[in-house]
Amino acid sequence: STFEFDDKDQHLQQCDSYKYFIDRKIELNQIRVELSSKIQIKLESMRYKEERVLEECQHTCIELKEIEDKLINVARIYEVDKFKLHILEIEKIVHLMLGLKYRLSSVESVLNNLEWNGVDERDDLERKRDKLLDQLEEANYLRCCIDKRTGVVAGYIEHYLRYQDVVQFRQLVKTRGNQIIELKKVQRDIAQGERQLTAMKDLKEYLCDNS
Repeated sequence: STFEFDDKDQHLQQCDSYKYFIDRKIELNQIRVELSSKIQIKLESMRYKEERVLEECQHTCIELKEIEDKLINVARIYEVDKFKLHILEIEKIVHLMLGLKYRLSSVESVLNNLEWNGVDERDDLERKRDKLLDQLEEANYLRCCIDKRTGVVAGYIEHYLRYQDVVQFRQLVKTRGNQIIELKKVQRDIAQGERQLTAMKDLKEYLCDNS
């Protein structure tokens, strides 16, 4: 009868829908497995890079400490204190500028991608962006002042130690700043990779719960 045919057709449609759902689920799980593997490999590479950069940072700090120890034996106390303070200032200003640039990038990304809800939120984001730009400009000015003080500290070293120590100091100061930047980038890449891996695990749980 007509009703029997309708029931069969409905049953076939349900079977086709179920098969499509299962096929899509298998395909999605394969993609998840492949992505998880790629993320895991990248994370291992980033963690290895982080260890290497940390070792380089430690080596740079040791070399700076050796110059400091040489100064302690021959220079005035305030000159040694200025040397130590200068290294700390370089580290702090680099960290500050990195933080401001990261926050500015996040705010500009939301603005450029139109990820705001309503005019009020957009205006608030624009105010945050302008404030961060002002803070970054101030930080750049401070960085210039600190860089100028590198010459003053180098003068102490040149007065008491060898010229080779001056060259080494200037290179170590530059290297220390670059290492901080590289380390921060690697650590952020690791954090992003870990978030992606967590998302893949959540997807796995979702697929298992809806099997």
